[in-house]
Amino acid sequence: MSDAKKAIAYAHENRERFTKELSEFIKIESISTDDAYKAQVTQAAEWAAAHLRTIGIENKAHAHWRTSRCVW
Repeated sequence: MSDAKKAIAYAHENRERFTKELSEFIKIESISTDDAYKAQVTQAAEWAAAHLRTIGIENKAHAHWRTSRCVW
């Protein structure tokens, strides 16, 4: 089986989990252009960083861009 087919099969097998995780993430009202949502933007960045760590990716840098924190 090719890598592409393996990836597609994996996506199909994990669809329910992926949908649940995405739904959890998009519930965070992180409107980066509105200062009233600064806390939610931080919460969304922290959620994304934590999620990436759970799948084996580490964040290496933090930067402040204007009023929002960026993680990569």
